[in-house]
Amino acid sequence: MSIKQAEKLFDIMDALKELGFGIAVDPQHFTAHFNFLIKENVRFFKTQLFELCAYGFITKVAFDHWDTEKIIENMLVRWYPFYCEFSSRLFASDKISLNDQKFQANAILQQKISEGSHSRNVYTDIFVDEFQDVSPLDLQFINSLVTHYKSHLVVVGDDDQTIFEFRGSSPNFIITPDRYFAGQFSTFTLGVNYRSPRNIVDISQKLIVRNKNRVPKAISTSSVNDAEIAVVEKRDSAELFEYVMNAVKTELNGNLHQRIALIARKRSQLLPYEVLFTKEGIDYFTPDDLNMFLDRAFSELSNLLELKKKLLQHPEWVSSSDIMALCHKVGRYEIKKSDKLQLSTYLEQKLSAKTPDEVYFTLKGSGGCCQFMNRDAGEKTKKEKFSDACARAVRDFLNAKTVSGTIQVFSEEFEGFAKDYGKSDDAIFYTDPPFYHLIDFAAKYKADFDVFLHDIELTIAKSRTVSLRNDDDAGNANVNKRLHLTTALRIKGEEYDAVYVLDANAEIWPNKFAKESDELESERRLFYVATTRARKKLLFAYSTCMRETLVAPSPYLNEMGLI
Repeated sequence: MSIKQAEKLFDIMDALKELGFGIAVDPQHFTAHFNFLIKENVRFFKTQLFELCAYGFITKVAFDHWDTEKIIENMLVRWYPFYCEFSSRLFASDKISLNDQKFQANAILQQKISEGSHSRNVYTDIFVDEFQDVSPLDLQFINSLVTHYKSHLVVVGDDDQTIFEFRGSSPNFIITPDRYFAGQFSTFTLGVNYRSPRNIVDISQKLIVRNKNRVPKAISTSSVNDAEIAVVEKRDSAELFEYVMNAVKTELNGNLHQRIALIARKRSQLLPYEVLFTKEGIDYFTPDDLNMFLDRAFSELSNLLELKKKLLQHPEWVSSSDIMALCHKVGRYEIKKSDKLQLSTYLEQKLSAKTPDEVYFTLKGSGGCCQFMNRDAGEKTKKEKFSDACARAVRDFLNAKTVSGTIQVFSEEFEGFAKDYGKSDDAIFYTDPPFYHLIDFAAKYKADFDVFLHDIELTIAKSRTVSLRNDDDAGNANVNKRLHLTTALRIKGEEYDAVYVLDANAEIWPNKFAKESDELESERRLFYVATTRARKKLLFAYSTCMRETLVAPSPYLNEMGLI
């Protein structure tokens, strides 16, 4: 197992702790908790089960057919013993995560409760703020505290802002808390908004009332002021990039607003703006986990663009090592070391002419003599043979003539970039192709790979400084920068004088992969949170054409009565 695979496995184990799986529990309790997560429709749980398939803990057949009986059996036999041993060794070595702190504390409390030990008058009342964000582990821990100390419990939160489902949160936890705790709850609705301007409260309520799984509320505002609300439509992405950049420059130069946020649904939408602002010398801050230019994927992108630049000038210079480098990025994982020699030897023997078609047929034929080239190509290509996927991807790379066309090939046919894309909360459920939002932006460079690479290198250098923060965020120069580039998931709890909601288009808001009612309601909550961050100005920007395809504005704009 590689270091990267081990790190990924550690993250999966940590995620399953956050989902509330304890250690040293009997099969009956294990099964009950599994069924609880399924019944509560904790979407994060299913993503972790899928990840376990890659490590052989769950058979793909059981997962694909959603055979929960077989999945539970697989987990109890294959995964659970490993999980318990993993956790025990981690604790013994004093190497723990944030979740482990709650996990261990909860285990201690559970042990005391099982022994009949209770502590009275230590904590008579327990208050939990932002309760809509709790995970199943948080829920267990709070329950243990309340039970052990015989405390009264008060939970405070807003079900309409339940957006941390990437860590197992569910609106159900705050909508019906008496299902998860002993005793009856009395509900008090706080109906006055003390933060948002009057018209932002109005449009955000028109939006969120369309969700069915929520507590009905009549919300008013203490403010008598209205914000500036605008919807800007542009012909295509290029026009939109320029409009937003110039509007932000005007804001910053005229000191119109002190704090400005560009809010995206996915962090990949921020990439063009990071390049633009870097070129213009405009300072900005972006949270470190959203800073994609520091991911390994971008250094590899630069290397392959350099290769493309060379081959445009001298196509005959393509070598077997160049083709090997490209093949490494086609599948989800790189070719194993033991297989590299086999493919390299095959290419040296068979590759004569260097035209794209010749390379294509040479690689396509590799499946006949290279055993590993017969494996499935990955999630995108499903049952296509790896040799066929490599052949097509490498040929399309060699045939591409422009920066934008080359990036499109990387986004659509080189699945390996996705694993080096870095981690972020917005990628848990719906993952875009790595450089999807750079395709339109790169069109203006045409075939000028030199200028594009120069701009990317400048942005990578800038990225090494824009996300740095001290322990004291309040005094940190980066956090206090006037312009923030961020996502809806990272913006909760923040306020800005001016908010620009980027790419307010259908299939982005909501994400095109959100199909089920609970997924669509989750997407609407995200848009609600983005909308309610503005104090003075709220602007929705969208284009009518992306990647030469007509696109519609977000349905949320219509729901709010803005279009």
